[in-house]
Amino acid sequence: MHRRLERAHALLSTGEVAAVAEAAARSGFASAAHFSHRFKERYGLRATDLLREARARA
Repeated sequence: MHRRLERAHALLSTGEVAAVAEAAARSGFASAAHFSHRFKERYGLRATDLLREARARA
């Protein structure tokens, strides 16, 4: 779980993905909802917000 979340965090923070669901799938999560819950639990912010910040920086 830890490695999958780290992979998703990297994808989202660099803006390599078009959507949160894509980051979830590429990181091995079958459910985007489950991923989103675990991501917020681990990092304290929504995956959507991290992706939005990455896009703003680019």
